[in-house]
Amino acid sequence: MANYRAVNCVAMSGRLTADPRITTVARGTTRMFFTIACNRNFKSDDGRWQEKTDFAGVTIWAEQADALAKLTKATRKVPAKLKKGTMVFVDGSFESSRNGDKFYSGIRANKVSLVDMDDPVEVGENAPVEKKEVHIDKVTLPDLEGDDVSEPSANYEKNMQLGATAIGILTTGIA
Repeated sequence: MANYRAVNCVAMSGRLTADPRITTVARGTTRMFFTIACNRNFKSDDGRWQEKTDFAGVTIWAEQADALAKLTKATRKVPAKLKKGTMVFVDGSFESSRNGDKFYSGIRANKVSLVDMDDPVEVGENAPVEKKEVHIDKVTLPDLEGDDVSEPSANYEKNMQLGATAIGILTTGIA
């Protein structure tokens, strides 16, 4: 029997459901928390395409939270970049904890990328120093072996393009 190591890896994109909450915890460590909404499409038992929205809590700690906190502040010349409605791509791990009789679970972010901007921003482990411009003209979807895919939701193609753009930025944006 092979000896396998467990992998705890989460990659998710979605829009912030509210402005991020920034707090300072023990010993002055900064903690940022926000929730993202992510749509997914699936075929129901009756064969029709459905869309469901999932929500995930995201926590960012220390220097990464400090860096992202700067993007939540608006000035006279520059609007806040990280706020309700911002599309982000989160790379991290699943984390759960218990406080008394309450149980919490969510994503502990290693990297957060703001992807729906003219000048994408990444904060986190191994974030690139310089960006390369990425253009994606078309997303090709795999053949689903005869399944009727003629009725996807109106947002399906847009969501696929946003996800592909985020992945393209992350994979080709490293200097």
